[in-house]
Amino acid sequence: MGSKRRTRSPSTDPPPPSRRRRLNSGPLEWRDWPALPGDVLWVILSLVPQADALLGAGLACASWWRVAAGEPLLWRHIDLADEKTYSPAACQAMARAAVQRSAGRCESFRGRVDGDVLPFLVHSAPSLRSLHVTRARGCTT
Repeated sequence: MGSKRRTRSPSTDPPPPSRRRRLNSGPLEWRDWPALPGDVLWVILSLVPQADALLGAGLACASWWRVAAGEPLLWRHIDLADEKTYSPAACQAMARAAVQRSAGRCESFRGRVDGDVLPFLVHSAPSLRSLHVTRARGCTT
């Protein structure tokens, strides 16, 4: 007599206890994220959308904020063009903050600006080579 073997669906049935792997087989390793070297933090922040670096880097820790606010090369190419979820006033404030953080080293800028931010951008970014601006919604100037 042949016995019927039940076939197990891998997505629905868990493996038997003898075959389960222990996920945390060792002690948890504590990491000192604020102590990461500045160049490593720079690489991490360069991969984050710039609006998030403007608004959220200081929430992580002081060393992350120092790199986000104090490293002008991080703001050499400013791209805030896709930040449509923010109000026009918030976009203008982010544009000003990003240009200030560039410390005159901004080479390219993409984003929504109004008539007040454009002269600020031209004055504060003498190294500017590429400029792509769109008018902020709700702005009349």
